Amino acid sequence: MLYLIELYQREHGTDTVNLDEVAAWAIREGHYRPEPISPAKVLKGHLAKAMKNEHIIDDQDREVRKWHAVRHTDGETQWTLWATITDADPGHMRMSLQQRRNYLLSGCRQHKLDFDSYNDNNKFEATLPPVSYNFEADIEELTLPTEYPAEAPEDGDDE
Repeated sequence: MLYLIELYQREHGTDTVNLDEVAAWAIREGHYRPEPISPAKVLKGHLAKAMKNEHIIDDQDREVRKWHAVRHTDGETQWTLWATITDADPGHMRMSLQQRRNYLLSGCRQHKLDFDSYNDNNKFEATLPPVSYNFEADIEELTLPTEYPAEAPEDGDDE
């Protein structure tokens, strides 16, 4: 797939790409012919996406994911078991949360590698300011109200 991006960039003389344009170009020019796809595989993908995106409101009025997945591997065989947050046993939930945490950590690690590489190697000789991977303040901020009264509250300081 990446060769299509490189070919598009060479033929169009561009450093940036719009994937809608690349896809249309690759199909139009005959550079891409899709492989046959199993209907079951397509359905499985749609089901997983729907389950990942389904949320419920818990008893404390928090919007949480309803379905939680645990990926399993036995040799070359892989499968995923799903359970709702209300029905998942502690072992399933612990493993699901740990796998999601590892996914987030992997993304942070790759972000740091990309950040450092850009600062060390970009053709503009620019150095971007450091970023923090401590999300505690961000998470706290996300718990703050997003709606406020139309009028400012009385502050009690009548002068």
